[in-house]
Amino acid sequence: WLIIFVSLLWRTCNGAQGTCTGDDDKSFGDFIEQHVGHAYSCSQLIVQSGHNHLCDDEGLVEVCCSSCQLVFSERQESKARLRSQQDELRRMLAHADSRLRSQPLHGNGTRMPYVTLGTGGLLGKRGQEVMQFALESGIVHVDTALVYGNHQEVRIAVERSGLPREQVFITTKVPPENMGYSRTTAALARIERDMPGGYADLCLVHWPKTDHWREDKPPGALGSRPSPHWSIVERSGTWRAFENAYSMGICKAIGVSNYFVKHLEELRMFARVLPSVNQLEFSPLSPNQDVREYCQANGIVLQAFSWRTPEVLASEGVKAVAAEMGKSPLQIVQRWFIQQGMIPLFMTRQYDRLLSTAKDLAEDFTLSGAQLKAITQPKTSYHAYEWKHYTGDNRVWLLPTMNVDGPIPSESDDCFAGTGMTLEICCDKQHGPMGNVDCWDAQYTFERCCLQHQ
Repeated sequence: WLIIFVSLLWRTCNGAQGTCTGDDDKSFGDFIEQHVGHAYSCSQLIVQSGHNHLCDDEGLVEVCCSSCQLVFSERQESKARLRSQQDELRRMLAHADSRLRSQPLHGNGTRMPYVTLGTGGLLGKRGQEVMQFALESGIVHVDTALVYGNHQEVRIAVERSGLPREQVFITTKVPPENMGYSRTTAALARIERDMPGGYADLCLVHWPKTDHWREDKPPGALGSRPSPHWSIVERSGTWRAFENAYSMGICKAIGVSNYFVKHLEELRMFARVLPSVNQLEFSPLSPNQDVREYCQANGIVLQAFSWRTPEVLASEGVKAVAAEMGKSPLQIVQRWFIQQGMIPLFMTRQYDRLLSTAKDLAEDFTLSGAQLKAITQPKTSYHAYEWKHYTGDNRVWLLPTMNVDGPIPSESDDCFAGTGMTLEICCDKQHGPMGNVDCWDAQYTFERCCLQHQ
């Protein structure tokens, strides 16, 4: 938090001060001491402490230019040392291009590259350099989003890579605060302005929910949270805006993110253009395997994030197959995805890790049907899996849909969906609110879920 504070505060109070010929430690030290209570020199804060990402802030580069020049030189040397590996990966990906692409996307027939760099958190000069390095290494699919705040970095990386725009595949996403027809239309216009070439190859609905209830709730509506009906209406409006953008060429393909089967089924009820992609938290152990089956049956490419976890890599099936094949658990899990037509997204700021991960993804070996089955060991309930993103209000299996599950549930009816718990287990009078602590969290309380039934 100190590093973030220093960077933002310096930019706010000083900004760019013109070219300097060395670290201005006195000005910087006085400034830091005044606001933090301890005087740091540029070298102490940036070089010795390893916080070289501070040099991504142009304002700090001005005052700490000597330290930042050292950082920039080290980065260039690091890339130079990896040049031969970079060239090797580019040749490998070019040779394997036809087998490292998805099935044709709905509508335009484009086949999406499997090897994809996620860009969440890749910001500023460093973020742009990592993206450019990836593109120059043959990794031509970058995954971004409006909420990542790095469309500018994507544009610069593409322009400086020297690659023709049509050789690069860019995915971006519209967030919950831009759900609904009018807000999504405005967000898609921004995507058109931001993207190199004036278009994105794939636009996704980031979440099947809305986050602008306070601003747009209808007159007379009560409560600080939207009713279940609100997200249903906003999802349909958002998809209509996506279809318009698809027709206009702003989005060459359209899809969704974090949709479970019931949300995909709802979408079929009103979609003129079906989704090409569903991006979600998914792994061999996640309990939402029905989403994979649904996507495969309906020609939807599944992209997975947050799959690289200790729980997955250390699972018995993965370890056994890794030992049998003489591969690492990471290679086995990546191959589990690729062989079944799924895309495992990855993100890194480290050049060497970027190259090694992409090389592993490009490696060509085959898992047997028995091995695929041994790796696939999903948890029996949503409650039993260690989700990274599907917690609290983001438990997407609880988001109701239009006439797919029957009537929209009351506030208490969704309390135990996907948890392995039941009303009988959690609401037994003799146990009370402390009887089964696994039933409850800050949102789904004993009072909310049980008292009306008692």
